[in-house]
Amino acid sequence: MKLTRRHLTVLEFLSAIEGWCAPARLPDGNRRHVGASAHTLTELKRLGFIEYGKEPAHSLYGYRITDAGRAALESDNGKGGK
Repeated sequence: MKLTRRHLTVLEFLSAIEGWCAPARLPDGNRRHVGASAHTLTELKRLGFIEYGKEPAHSLYGYRITDAGRAALESDNGKGGK
């Protein structure tokens, strides 16, 4: 599957923050922090690029990037993606 701008935006953001992020804080495909679409998050989760869970230190539920997501992001950036 070719990663789209909306996929890359979420993966890049999650990669930069190194932790869990509430869905409403995730950027959309235009890099606005209005929350990524449920469709985008479902696709990334199905591909194994992100996971949903709870931050152990407190009660924040959200998403974080997986090793597979980092590899996909690295691979796409290596091709000059975006």
